[in-house]
Amino acid sequence: DKIYFLGYNNQGELAILQSDGTQAGTSERLSSSTWAGNNNAPRDLVGLDSLLYFTRNNYLWQVRQDTLVKLKEVPRLYRGYSNLSLPIQAFDGYHYFYGDGGLSSLYDSLRLYRTNGQLENLEEVYTFPTVGDAISLYPVAHGLITITGSFNNPDLQLYTSSGMSDSVVSLNYSQYTGPYSVTQDSVVVFGLNSFTTMRSDGTHSGTYITPNFRWINYKNWPQDHARIGNDIYLSGSGISSADELYRMRGGSKELLDEIDETPVKSFIREMTLLPNKLVFSAMSKGIGQELWVSDGSPAGSGLLSNLYPDSLNNSDNVDGSYPAMFTAGGG
Repeated sequence: DKIYFLGYNNQGELAILQSDGTQAGTSERLSSSTWAGNNNAPRDLVGLDSLLYFTRNNYLWQVRQDTLVKLKEVPRLYRGYSNLSLPIQAFDGYHYFYGDGGLSSLYDSLRLYRTNGQLENLEEVYTFPTVGDAISLYPVAHGLITITGSFNNPDLQLYTSSGMSDSVVSLNYSQYTGPYSVTQDSVVVFGLNSFTTMRSDGTHSGTYITPNFRWINYKNWPQDHARIGNDIYLSGSGISSADELYRMRGGSKELLDEIDETPVKSFIREMTLLPNKLVFSAMSKGIGQELWVSDGSPAGSGLLSNLYPDSLNNSDNVDGSYPAMFTAGGG
């Protein structure tokens, strides 16, 4: 099992990189020479089943061995308001994701698409009534929870095999902290500005505030998340105000790794699961933004690979390889 992501290689070129969670298994998949330079780099990297796709210049491309195949003109794939997770979710035998309705404008109209496993087989299943942003997309037991619209007034709806529901709840800016959500047993948990959380299973009766689940203040609210078994892994600000890696087991939080002991944001992002491992992007003083790994223990959490070790000595304004657009599977 591998993850794929976009980042700078040791020559300072944007490349598709791959990792199995070990240093020996972290390498370059395709270099920027394949797509004629950094300015033409892929966008919206997606792994579905055994295939790897990306969009570039409004076309869908497929990676086949060491070559690229142009498939068709498609809407831009929405990664959402943050890079918490790639919003492609499985439900009822399909993969669902957000897309733009037009090819000339990224803000034409937001739509929900699905595919039966290969992205060239696109089917539009719902058009949101107003122009807005794709914030989050989460699976629950009986459908998909969509959080879309204006960031100042996001709207939560439920999509099932019968179609899209009416609005379940609308949150104004004074309530909603952003798409910092975790999925627990088919229930989505996300933050409110009162430093509490709201739980939702996509129904009116199953959507409510949970005041017993609190963070100290907004600076400590988790910025990314992933789940392994019954444990939830979060990045949040520690005492030094730098992002740290936490594990939640039961109702308690445990610090796993302090990426940077100086009061500088570590920018822990792109948490992606491999078997018994968590791979993510983080920034550390003297290294820059690079690839990190955790096996769920303090001793097993640390730098996985310094993919662009000379970046801090160069004049290209890049501090590290900046791993981004993580996707599992494919390739």
